[in-house]
Amino acid sequence: MRKNKKRSRIIILLALIIGCYFFYRFFLIDKSDQSEQNQSSIENIENSSFETEANLPPADKKQTTFIIGGDTMFDRNVWHHYQDSGIEQVFSGLGADFFAGYDLSLINLEGPISSVPINDDWQSGSMSFNFPPTTITALKYAGVKAVSLANNHTFNAGELGFANTKKVLSESGISYFGRQSGFLPTEDVLRIDAGIPLSVIAVDALAEYDQELLSQIINTEKNASRFVIIIPHWGTEYQGAHNSNQEYLAKKWISAGADLIVGSHPHVVEDYQLLDGVPVIYSLGNLVFDQYFSEETQEGLIVKGEISEETIKIEFLPVIEKVSIPSLATGDRKAGILKTLKVENEVVIIDRIKVEK
Repeated sequence: MRKNKKRSRIIILLALIIGCYFFYRFFLIDKSDQSEQNQSSIENIENSSFETEANLPPADKKQTTFIIGGDTMFDRNVWHHYQDSGIEQVFSGLGADFFAGYDLSLINLEGPISSVPINDDWQSGSMSFNFPPTTITALKYAGVKAVSLANNHTFNAGELGFANTKKVLSESGISYFGRQSGFLPTEDVLRIDAGIPLSVIAVDALAEYDQELLSQIINTEKNASRFVIIIPHWGTEYQGAHNSNQEYLAKKWISAGADLIVGSHPHVVEDYQLLDGVPVIYSLGNLVFDQYFSEETQEGLIVKGEISEETIKIEFLPVIEKVSIPSLATGDRKAGILKTLKVENEVVIIDRIKVEK
């Protein structure tokens, strides 16, 4: 009997010992291990978060893109050649939507848009232009978002023609600004609120306008932290270099706060100049025209670029026309146009920070 009691005590004691062992092994140690694992996981998550933040690409820099083409005319021989196939064919050499995809997409529209079909009077050689209603089709085909009306042909169809031009452009979602004579701050400034806000100002500098008012508006837009582009109609026709009055005006506008100047009217490409660190492209020449009498009047320039807080990047795209259809120039023709511009490379980059200082 005593032996049975002693054996029972031994069994119970062993059971307690084994129980304590498993309790310690599977509860306390596992709990400690789990705590360490949890701590390790937290550290891993923290490290992972830190590494992710450290490896993230920098936030996108603010920037605004632009593309600007030269003098564009849809009357006379242009209409004569493409009225049957469609006036949008004039942009077939560049391709559909060539001007699309930019914050600022602009050409100089060298005349009014008619509300009724126009006559095929190409033989007259008339200098009073009137574009067909399908001009809108051509602009939309090319992806043009805005046009300057600040030129010496805008009022060729009178006030009614000017009013209709603005009406059909507005209905088509194409912005317009500028006029043939004078300057109105409420209508002649195109504002684009992109990454770098733009204020694009059009003026026919060959006509009468309030120069002091224009300088005040340039200064106001600049002080509002906007990038100011001036689109002047100026210069002497068929001259491949700018004149002293163009340079005088450019310096005046730059002094007021202009950041970029891109001109039109001479119907040929003129030289490029950096004035006080500000790029001045005196004339883009023709984009679409029927001046077939010389090689120079069938050459033009499209400029595109990017504006950031630090730099202005400008790319020069020489174009040549064949029966009023522009296409990108190559080889010797391209090199010749770049030579007229007096640039060594087709891409220039201007340091804005240095200019502002």
